[in-house]
Amino acid sequence: MSELRQKDGRRSCIILLFLVMLSIFFGISGFWDKGMEILSYGCFLLFFLLGLLLSILLCRWRHPMVKQWTLIQGLFLLFWVEALISPVTDKSHHGAMVFGSFCLFAGAAFNLYEIYRQRVWEQILCWCKKNWKLLLLLMLFVLLSLETLTSTPRGDSNTYFRIGFLYAAPKFDFTLQNLSDFYLADHFAVGYAFLGLMGVFLNTTNAIGLRIVDIILLLCSAVAFYELLGMMVKKAKPVGRVLATAVYLFHPLIFGMVASISLDKPTLALMVMFVYFYFSERHLLSIFAGTLFLATKEPNIIFYGAFMATVYVVYFFGIKQASFGKRCCSTFLRVRFLEDIIPPIIGAYHILFTGTWASNNGIQTQFPIINSFGVVDRNTISKNLQLGILNFNWLLLLGTVVFLFIFFQEHGIKKLVTNWKFWNYAVPLAVMQLVFVGFQYVYYTYPNARYITLYEFVLTLGLGCLVLGSRVKMWIKYMGLSFLTLLLMIQSVVTIDPLTLKEFARLKGGGAWVCSTEEGGIFSFNQTMEYNRQYTYWDDILRKILADFDTDQRILIGTPAVERAHFFAQYYPYWNKETRMFEYTTIGEDKLAPYPVEDCVLLTYRDVTEGEFEVIKEGEYDSIYLLVPHMYEGHGDVQNTLEKVVVLDTKTYRHRGWKVDVYQLEIP
Repeated sequence: MSELRQKDGRRSCIILLFLVMLSIFFGISGFWDKGMEILSYGCFLLFFLLGLLLSILLCRWRHPMVKQWTLIQGLFLLFWVEALISPVTDKSHHGAMVFGSFCLFAGAAFNLYEIYRQRVWEQILCWCKKNWKLLLLLMLFVLLSLETLTSTPRGDSNTYFRIGFLYAAPKFDFTLQNLSDFYLADHFAVGYAFLGLMGVFLNTTNAIGLRIVDIILLLCSAVAFYELLGMMVKKAKPVGRVLATAVYLFHPLIFGMVASISLDKPTLALMVMFVYFYFSERHLLSIFAGTLFLATKEPNIIFYGAFMATVYVVYFFGIKQASFGKRCCSTFLRVRFLEDIIPPIIGAYHILFTGTWASNNGIQTQFPIINSFGVVDRNTISKNLQLGILNFNWLLLLGTVVFLFIFFQEHGIKKLVTNWKFWNYAVPLAVMQLVFVGFQYVYYTYPNARYITLYEFVLTLGLGCLVLGSRVKMWIKYMGLSFLTLLLMIQSVVTIDPLTLKEFARLKGGGAWVCSTEEGGIFSFNQTMEYNRQYTYWDDILRKILADFDTDQRILIGTPAVERAHFFAQYYPYWNKETRMFEYTTIGEDKLAPYPVEDCVLLTYRDVTEGEFEVIKEGEYDSIYLLVPHMYEGHGDVQNTLEKVVVLDTKTYRHRGWKVDVYQLEIP
């Protein structure tokens, strides 16, 4: 009995130390902003010393939690080392660099020694051998995602990457005092910044490194999804779990938008990992993933709160034959309650005092303002279409209803509601899903499809559990999951969903339909309407076109008036003809100013219309090109322009459903 108490005491000590570390980590910047420099530096020293102390205690006690701490501390160490060798970070604080490096490397040495003693590598190899089918699925996802690595961040992706990460990277100075500078598109996003900067520190000319980080996050979430299926459906075989995981991983809002850069994709990955770590009682990883989740996007605190509140309600009423007072003591007077409450307190503090809503004078109630609450009819219609129809969501919902009916027929409602798994696993997830869906209707913002990415997690997990838990013949279940995965994969790269084509505005990109999820069906090359990879393939065809241009000359790249040339100038400014990529430099205080990029050419864009002829002639260009995507070739303004100029040459480019006519012009 005493040995058990000792183990519990040591576990509680480790958890409390880690919670103190997290609080100190976020306090460093807060004290600095308030002018308390000495207190901020004290927090800095204490943060690293506590990390080293944790490593020493876990090694001294031979505690199994060392596996979790090694992973967390390893991420801190990787971040720190990359910042040390990065060409853009501020290395003026030598004392902070040396002290932080000593604590991190010393802690890593203790961790690795204990990992070796506990034979963790053998456990990892055993897991890989047992789950090789899942590893094959992950490898397939990676191989099919490689083509997106070189695509150019556009629209919101450009904002997050260029005016977010490229602005934040040089500001990191190793003292941790400038955490409040890590805003991404006006979101206080320390959680994603911590992870994403590991892909940016060493690669600031393009977004390849950041996309690699995103892919790794999605792979980790797929593993967590797979393990959740195993926890919730004990009889599910590995093949079935892999196929159900494929439905999650290859959904167009994940696989189809893997190239997009936003806070929604890492939010999804961190949510799935948090839920798995929480249910599997991996305490340190649960706290860590939950904190990163909360510190990635402001609304996450609402979804976290809904999930956690339901967990505690279920736990409270699940205590048998106890008074109200004893139930309260058992529920709240324990270390687990501190684990669950401290991360949202940190998140709420930053939302209310340093986050986006605070920067708009608190939470707004007037719906015309972005970042405000209000019910808007056109937003409601758009959300209905996205949640219920877009990208075969109607098929996922139909499958869920059908298998829910089958499940009731096989097991009965009584068996379901008396099953502890239903209350402990399904109910918190269902409540979180309902709160998420409700939030979509009352929080007024642009109807970007990526905003409902989190919705796909609970939807596909619920469908997977119902299918795998039913008594339907195995081959029917496997065939159904495989066919659904195939449909989602195809929809991820080209729109084939008949209801999506029917209900959303569409235009012919060349060989395939491209749908717009924007209000009113407005089409643009801005990323706002992105819902699968078709928009990414526009980047590829533009690179093909520019590879044929002589960019050593003074050239003008013209766009039709229906498109806006400043989009191209902002998203595709510098062209490297050797690598055939659009490249960037880190950004200073004047965020929108163009910065020279070594070995690159600054491209010039302008609308080519009759009204612009005189301005264009004054530019004295060697060559003038007009790019006309297929959906605009019959546009009246385009036809009028082509009738008023001399067309020297015409060439047609095609790529993955896109068709673009390029005219070399001479202005009369």
